Amino acid sequence: MLLAGYLVMCTIFGTTYLAIKLGIDAGLPPLFFAALRFALAGPLALGLLLVRRLPLPKRREQYLAIALVGLFNTTFVYAALFWAEQYISSGMAAILLAASPMLVVLIQNRWRQSGRWIQWAGIASGISGVLLVISQQLGSGLDRTQLGAAALLLLCGLSLAYGSVHSKAVMATGVHPLALNALQMLSGGLGLLLCSLLLEFPVRLATIQPSGWGAVVYLSIIGSILGFGIYYALVSRVGPLFPSTWTYVAPVIATIAGALVLREPAGWQTVTGLALVLTGAAVTDPDALRALLRR
Repeated sequence: MLLAGYLVMCTIFGTTYLAIKLGIDAGLPPLFFAALRFALAGPLALGLLLVRRLPLPKRREQYLAIALVGLFNTTFVYAALFWAEQYISSGMAAILLAASPMLVVLIQNRWRQSGRWIQWAGIASGISGVLLVISQQLGSGLDRTQLGAAALLLLCGLSLAYGSVHSKAVMATGVHPLALNALQMLSGGLGLLLCSLLLEFPVRLATIQPSGWGAVVYLSIIGSILGFGIYYALVSRVGPLFPSTWTYVAPVIATIAGALVLREPAGWQTVTGLALVLTGAAVTDPDALRALLRR
């Protein structure tokens, strides 16, 4: 059951990139699309929390800290991801997000000057993989906007890193992981809605194709509720390290799904680049790699 749950979770997270691309192609404005996902998923997750009678935070400081997690882990990251998928393939988006945490390692090592050579080798592998993936896209005419979208997704690693560190600190104050997930989705979704109102208003709902609404439902219920529900169930059984290795598997699934459904390019550059990125991610986080191999 443990392996089955893990594989289902990886499949869900890997196919969310395809669902985003399908929703964008169906006419959903990206920020409005992202806001809808969490406007639906947040209340559902909160309802499940209340049904299970799990505790909510009790102090105002905890709610403010959770809102900060929502800002960095949801508002910033998903605004960038949904916007970027207007211009680049879903597989490329998944690969770039898989590579982005290596930027954090690079910056930390530069500041602390304590990096090991194996980490530097992993970073070099990841950067080489990203360049190969981009070269695949350059063959079909990658413009400045697409390059900007790729760079933005790489920088998302900084936001994810801060949000992850901050979320650990929040849970250390006694906040239940499911409460953190539900409340950060609500606060992050509110941030996305405000961005949409400022940048995309008015939204013409009549022009959105039915497949777009299907993508919203899939991302909200399957991607957010079921996917993260399995993730936290695994965390409760085996700890956070092994479940977090989904980041090695999901980009492979995303690349395959994009190639099969949307005929996105997946030549030797993409395949080799994906392997280099995942190798670099594994080398820079050897503890997670060992946890995956043990399972």
